[in-house]
Amino acid sequence: MFYSNRCENPAYLCHCRETEGGKCCNGCTGPTGPPGPPGIAGPQGITGPQGIQGIQGPAGKNGPIGETGPQGIQGIQGVRGPIGETGPGGAAGATGPQGIQGRQGPIGPTGVQGPTGLQGVQGLQGPIGPTGLQGATGPQGVQGPQGFAGPTGQTGPTGAQGIQGLQGTVGPTGAQGSTGPQGIQGLQGPAGADGEVGPQGIQGVQGLQGPAGEAGAQGIQGVTGPTGAQGIQGLQGPTGPQGVQGVTGPTGARGIQGSQGPTGPQGIQGVTGPTGTQGVQGLQGPTGAEGFSPTISVSEDRPNSYVLKVTNKNDSFLSPNLRPGVNMTSGNLSAAGSTMSTQVGNLIYTVSNLSSGTVRVQLRAASGTVLADVKKFAQFDAGGVDSSSWDNTTFATNPVTIDSEVYGRSNEFHVTRIRQQDPATGLWSICDVNLFVSSSDGRTNVWTDCKATDIAM
Repeated sequence: MFYSNRCENPAYLCHCRETEGGKCCNGCTGPTGPPGPPGIAGPQGITGPQGIQGIQGPAGKNGPIGETGPQGIQGIQGVRGPIGETGPGGAAGATGPQGIQGRQGPIGPTGVQGPTGLQGVQGLQGPIGPTGLQGATGPQGVQGPQGFAGPTGQTGPTGAQGIQGLQGTVGPTGAQGSTGPQGIQGLQGPAGADGEVGPQGIQGVQGLQGPAGEAGAQGIQGVTGPTGAQGIQGLQGPTGPQGVQGVTGPTGARGIQGSQGPTGPQGIQGVTGPTGTQGVQGLQGPTGAEGFSPTISVSEDRPNSYVLKVTNKNDSFLSPNLRPGVNMTSGNLSAAGSTMSTQVGNLIYTVSNLSSGTVRVQLRAASGTVLADVKKFAQFDAGGVDSSSWDNTTFATNPVTIDSEVYGRSNEFHVTRIRQQDPATGLWSICDVNLFVSSSDGRTNVWTDCKATDIAM
């Protein structure tokens, strides 16, 4: 006769044949215990290098003009240039008829100035006679009407430059103008070529631990992930003792036929026991109530965490983190020839002792070949920076040196970013591998922080 038992989860079934000594049944797996406490936080990283100085902003506005200094001594008057030719006269207005000019008599003595008569009509310009001797200046006559301006004559040549006057005393300096607004940050120029590595600087004093930042907000619940593969069938437990045959109870009413459950996997063939005597056919009992099937949903899906929520008939519980984000490897590399390795996907990251206070970093494929993009960045004391790249590179099992010399004694911050393709699935992952070496290589830590896995690109 064939027996089976259904747990709360219909995925867990046990099957066996009747054996001498009783029936068999496996117990159900209990719920997973609560997650353990979080690990201790890693050491504080070294401060990054100083950024490039921005372009100087525009100058501020000029201050107010200072008071005018005293007048300098008048320079010597330069030689006057020659007078230019007189331009042609303007057209004369209409003039009345001119009487005949009489001959000029001898000039008599100047009489007493009589009253000024009315201004006579302007006669036509006669020819210019020879210039007589300068007579005594007569009284100022009445100003005649302004004549029409004649055309401007041609400019005469510039006279010689006069002697420079003496320099006047300098006036007091004006007040300082207010500082102009800060100029807009200029675009960062291209990175200059790497300079030669300077000498090792003296170890700086360890900075104080900064306060912990506030916890980030709870992320939105992710989409339910695919159902995991069927687990391996557990070992069959020992057969329990045969129970005492109970008294047959009254026949109950025939219940409603339940739906047939899924067929469980075939159990291991048991040893055939001796054939018992045929018992009396008992009455069929009532069909039991339908069982409860638990549900599984994704409670948290982040680059560094993956937690499931399992809900059964009575309550629900959360699984432990199925995707740990940081994988830490620690060791003592102070001895000559000592090494330490950690696996990052399908690549092996190896750190080996180079000398007292320095180590070497190498990368190789765990097996076959692996296509990867690798970027190494290092910053050490005295402001030194070192970086290298391996773009679209195929790594084999022969190690490739990523850094031939990494300083120990807490002098260098070292990180290697790896994006690699899984040869089996063709999907990509991206992880950062951090290295920190102290105390003459005696304390060496390598920790891997994977940002994403199984990316289609």
